[in-house]
Amino acid sequence: MRSLIALLILLILCTAYVHQVQGKQNTTTTNSSQPTNKSVNSTKPSKVVKPSNKTPAAPKNHEAIPTQNKSIIAPKKITKPNTTASSKPSKTGNASNKTSSVKKINEARLKHDNSTNTPKKEAKTNETPTSNGYTYHIIPHTHDDAGWLTTFEHYFIGDESPFGECVECILDTIFKLLGGREERVFPYVEMSFFERWYRILTTDSQEDVKKFVRKKQLYFSNAGWVMNDEACVYYEDVIEQFILGHRFVFNEFNYTPTVGWAIDPFGHSATQPYLLAQMGINMAIFERINHKDVEKRKLDGTMEFVWVPYEDFPEWNIIGHHNYMKYGSTRESGYCFPKNVCDDFDPSKNSIPTAAGWLQSQASMYGTKEILWQIGNDFSFSNEDDGIELYCAIEDFVDGVNAMDDPLFGKAILSTPEIYLERWYEDYKKMPTSNLVIKSDDFFPYAEVPTWTLEAGYWSGYFTSKPKLKWAIKDSSWLLQTGKKIMLGAFLQATQSEEKKELLQKCNEALDTLERAVAINQHHDAITGTAKKFTDLDYMTMLNEGRSAVWNVIREIFQKETIAKPEFSLGDDPTIDFFRCNQNTSSIECEPLTKLLKSNSNSSLLVKIYNPGSNKRMVQRIKIPHSQIEGNNDRFSLVDRFSFSF
Repeated sequence: MRSLIALLILLILCTAYVHQVQGKQNTTTTNSSQPTNKSVNSTKPSKVVKPSNKTPAAPKNHEAIPTQNKSIIAPKKITKPNTTASSKPSKTGNASNKTSSVKKINEARLKHDNSTNTPKKEAKTNETPTSNGYTYHIIPHTHDDAGWLTTFEHYFIGDESPFGECVECILDTIFKLLGGREERVFPYVEMSFFERWYRILTTDSQEDVKKFVRKKQLYFSNAGWVMNDEACVYYEDVIEQFILGHRFVFNEFNYTPTVGWAIDPFGHSATQPYLLAQMGINMAIFERINHKDVEKRKLDGTMEFVWVPYEDFPEWNIIGHHNYMKYGSTRESGYCFPKNVCDDFDPSKNSIPTAAGWLQSQASMYGTKEILWQIGNDFSFSNEDDGIELYCAIEDFVDGVNAMDDPLFGKAILSTPEIYLERWYEDYKKMPTSNLVIKSDDFFPYAEVPTWTLEAGYWSGYFTSKPKLKWAIKDSSWLLQTGKKIMLGAFLQATQSEEKKELLQKCNEALDTLERAVAINQHHDAITGTAKKFTDLDYMTMLNEGRSAVWNVIREIFQKETIAKPEFSLGDDPTIDFFRCNQNTSSIECEPLTKLLKSNSNSSLLVKIYNPGSNKRMVQRIKIPHSQIEGNNDRFSLVDRFSFSF
């Protein structure tokens, strides 16, 4: 009897083993038969010069939050970006397409893959990680200064940049990378460079760029004309530079930015998030603040917070996020990336478990289990081969983290600030016990401890350095706003359709020139005075060209208005040469006036006072530097033959 029972047990065990083996075989067969993702053919973008179009983007609604408490549970609702492609067709280009296949990218990737022992898997961006732990958002990026050690144009073309920086090459490389795999993503920030590059593409290449946006591969973080300074700027000028960038991405891609990205300005003002919130931005990501503040926030777990700049307007709040470490070298993580990210790159010293543990240690400092890690440096991806190698190394890291056996380490995804924001909000809603503190003030002055000294350096000298450049920027901004009002008045007074059409074209061209000049000077290395001297001269040249263009149109409008008035009799030569006196102190400081009075004392002097501000009655004191004029502030009498028209 016992033998029979033992035989039956043995038979049952054998049957179970056979079923288990068959199940494994079926699973293996099923997994191996799944199709793999194929590379998408990419073409090098061909280029042709194109004009720009402009329309404003609509702001988004925000929900009010309570301000009486010191902490807050629910931030405002995040509005997802609309990335539907624009229906407006691009104009036809004449340049020929320069075809290049994805073979070069795949060869470089194969070479890079063979040099590492990391198991290869497809890097995914849209899949939710299967682990119940943390999600590491690995963000490839490049920080491109709109002028610094050289000029904007030299940085774009790369012909005279000091270290081979080439923004045109960067964008060409990004174009190829995104065309190589649909899982690849990339955020780009500086629209002054992107618009410059996009306008010289042919229609086919522009359609490819729009396709990247539609497929959520290409994102526009911040999307200002530049990454503006936040200490020396005037709020109107900040709005202007954002209008230029946001108008461009809205017109071309029907794209509305949702994330602010300011990783290089030297400190951060409370006005910046106040403006961002009203533009529809839901999160402000930044880096440079006082080193003591960073240390305290890491200890307190307040690296993310609700920024309410003005307590009287709590509805204009925004999520503030300080990156764990400054962009650039990743050595402290235990995992270095090649080329200009880590100068002493040695793959043999890299440790994925160490880096994953380093990322996981940051979770207690932020509001959710979503962890952001930006990989890039100044002008990363300038060299095509180096850029491909860097991006492949980032993909290797993502694959390596996801290949680890321990799910407690979490999962990694290729990401962008926008993807991080969406996942952050979804995660935050699931964590009812997570509180974010409220901040209402700014982050000034910025201070850091350089590696070569133990003493902190405070960045405050740029508040007042290079006053001539700062004055030129402010004066150009004043002329821009004044010009808009004068030109609008002239346009409304024009009666003939052809006259309106001609005037509109002149005004748009002149204002666009000055708008771009003022906008690019809001860059955090321009108005601050931290750029090289010859770069400053280039900034001044842009401003002078813009001011000249706007002033010429204003002068033409003033001439027509004056000639049309019957009370002014100009005789046989109805010409008026308007000039502008910047300072109302002495004729010596207004050279055109001095020359006029010296050359011909018989000429009439017409003084036109325009107040671009609010309707307010003011008394203007005007000094007349001529010995033949007598009088006081309201009455003038002619001593000799000099006439004065007022």
